Amino acid sequence: MNTQADRVKLLKAFKSKLNKRLADVLCSEQVMAFRGEDRPQAVGRVQREFPTPESVPAAAPTFMTQLQSLSPMRLFKRPQQQTIELPNSEHLMDVLMQEDIAGRLLILGVPGSGKTTALLELARELVTATEVDETAPMPIIFELSNWKQDRQPIDEWLVAQLKEEYNLPPKVGRHWIATHQILPLLDGLDELDETRLPKCVEKLNDWLPEEAPERQAVVCCRTTEFRQEEVKLTEFNGAVELQPLSNGQIQHYLNEIDQPSLWTNIIAPSAQLSNLARTPLMLTVMVVALANRSAQTAAELFEAYIEEHFARYEGRYGTLPYSRRDTRHYLEQLATQLKAQKQTFLLEAMQPYDWLSTTAQKLAYRLMVGLISGLIFGLIFVLGSGLTGGQISELIFVLIVWLICGSIFGLMGGLDKLKPLEILQFSRFALKKFFQTFFYRLISGLIYGLMVGLVLGLMFWPMVAPNLGLLPGLVGGLMAGLILGLIFGLIFGLMFGLVDGLVGGLKRNVTIRTRPNQDILASAKAAFVMLVVGVFLLVVLNVGLNTVWPANAPLNPILIAPLISTSMFLAVSIPLFSMGGVACTQHLVLRLVLWRSGAIPWNYAKFLKYTSELRLTRQTGGEFRFFHDMLREHLAQSSPFHEI
Repeated sequence: MNTQADRVKLLKAFKSKLNKRLADVLCSEQVMAFRGEDRPQAVGRVQREFPTPESVPAAAPTFMTQLQSLSPMRLFKRPQQQTIELPNSEHLMDVLMQEDIAGRLLILGVPGSGKTTALLELARELVTATEVDETAPMPIIFELSNWKQDRQPIDEWLVAQLKEEYNLPPKVGRHWIATHQILPLLDGLDELDETRLPKCVEKLNDWLPEEAPERQAVVCCRTTEFRQEEVKLTEFNGAVELQPLSNGQIQHYLNEIDQPSLWTNIIAPSAQLSNLARTPLMLTVMVVALANRSAQTAAELFEAYIEEHFARYEGRYGTLPYSRRDTRHYLEQLATQLKAQKQTFLLEAMQPYDWLSTTAQKLAYRLMVGLISGLIFGLIFVLGSGLTGGQISELIFVLIVWLICGSIFGLMGGLDKLKPLEILQFSRFALKKFFQTFFYRLISGLIYGLMVGLVLGLMFWPMVAPNLGLLPGLVGGLMAGLILGLIFGLIFGLMFGLVDGLVGGLKRNVTIRTRPNQDILASAKAAFVMLVVGVFLLVVLNVGLNTVWPANAPLNPILIAPLISTSMFLAVSIPLFSMGGVACTQHLVLRLVLWRSGAIPWNYAKFLKYTSELRLTRQTGGEFRFFHDMLREHLAQSSPFHEI
């Protein structure tokens, strides 16, 4: 399987997301840095001797490297023995590549100790190595909080995540996983609840048997959550635990950012603050929160952090686009949803069954989607069937029937699953694939239309024209069936050929979302383009048929008029169903229901961008996540769960 082009695209897409996340994390306010320690008992294995490394004299570090060396690491390997502190010069990349670690490493730490940042730094080093060595496995970060099915094997889940996050074809993903061309960097094991965490650990052990040493993985997890579980990651060869900061490291960091008084006047005199400052996260939060406010607990620090960023935004821009109260309310709703679902948020990934919590909201959503769909198809039917010239009572009756049908379908839950159209790409290869698919469907439609038309013509023409006699009737039926079959085949071939060609031929294999709501916008664009193409073909077909078979020709009212009506129905309905029109309607109605209930602002993309400017969330392309999971948890716990 030749997948080199997909490999280059995937690496480019992952590197783009990685660089954006690192730029957010390693900003002047929130730089993380690490120290570690070896823990054999964390992986439940027996241990070999590991000599204590000699101390390495520190060279004159830069501001960034000083911050990145704050949090010490201890490395634990098998068999169980004393823990070993790693020198500041030791990188996780060096640990991962050690012969006895063999690419299987666990990263532990308390909340805010920098586990995710350490994983991001490791990913950057691995990407650099992969760009040099084309045979090296590609590092990809996966969020284990997205592992939802307790019985799903890890390899199948990885393939599904590659499809969801990067639109990588499952066939390619399975090949890469099976041939060890992907190095999974798994974050957020502790985000799984207490019932699913041990099941996920069991699946990880099943996927990493001792008999398959070529399979590699790195897993991040909070120390407390992991130690509370009896199940251990027995197939991992080592664990690094990020350690608390010392007083000297805290003072050194504050001196570097010209905040030495923060330690002497505020943090050191308070036992609570001194304890909280042991993690890079809380230390950087304190730099912001305690600039103009006082706080003692973690909750008070986060409140002061939020208020300080409100004040800084007002000082920079003058006014807030959303009030403090509304911003807090919307963020609490989002935090509650992300805590229950996943760490990252995509506007186009909003699903009715996740966001609609009350029966009234679900009924309103289903009824509105059903009514809108019924109205659209009712209008299509009226236009296509020629009822526009009929009586008003007939038109009203037809529309009511379609509205009732749409409402029933919507209330039965037939439109609950929201699936936007995948992004299309116009390139030489994509256009070639499009034309191949298009002509295949066109030829198939012509063949099937010809076969059906011949059969129907031979069966019904003698009954339509009995005076012609048997032989002339069969010949006439053969000719009529041939013409109508070719016409029907042309219609179906063109419409379904265009749909399959656009969706299958122009679908981009590897993509990342570069802006909010990208998939919904792509669905609307594709539906509109297909609608225009369908109407154009309909006009051409109408003119062509009336030229070849005039209105005063025999059987025109019986055959040609229904043919044109069917074509009109297909020209409008296929784009709505197959090219993302329904997904756009569902998304719009869902947003409307949530907005009316006060759960979200109307312009959600604008609001999320505003919160990223506040430094309360982080934006990576079209994805949003909170500044840190601890802030998300704080907001989710600040208020009881609101019905949204």
